[in-house]
Amino acid sequence: MNTVYRNLFAFVLILLMFSACKYEDGPWISFRSEANRLNNEWQVQMFKIYTNDTTIGWKTYYDWKYTFNLPEGNAKDEGTMYLYAPKPFCNAIDSGGYHGKGYWKFENGYNDLTMKYWFIDPLDSTQTVGDSCGIWPLVTQEEVTLEVRRLKHDELWLRYTFGGDSIVSIRFEES
Repeated sequence: MNTVYRNLFAFVLILLMFSACKYEDGPWISFRSEANRLNNEWQVQMFKIYTNDTTIGWKTYYDWKYTFNLPEGNAKDEGTMYLYAPKPFCNAIDSGGYHGKGYWKFENGYNDLTMKYWFIDPLDSTQTVGDSCGIWPLVTQEEVTLEVRRLKHDELWLRYTFGGDSIVSIRFEES
């Protein structure tokens, strides 16, 4: 009788492990929360609009670094974010090195990631710099919601859809 219960327990455990995958592209199982996996410094490694690879354009003109943080005492599904632009951006004439800040939050049962960020004036940290810039949907001054396709401690895959069509696929890696 103990063998039957032990086998049943093992079967249920295996079933739970394979049904634990929250995202279509994985991971299959994780013992870290979604927010803890997102809590990292990220850089774009692949940026596709429809089937056109725009990664080189992104890295040439932007190549922003994103840092997602969980502030102490904050809810487990939202936090602050910072970004760094090592290159001149949009209409900037200088050599770059701009810093930005913003917020992020999980929505729709951790299936969507909403974020908004803006660059800060280096002479007055209470002021923002520039108009909306970037390549949609990674743009400043705009709140955007992306579908999370994969979220591991070192990989973040996002997708933007419009009208049911997958328009933009973005893959981040730990920087």
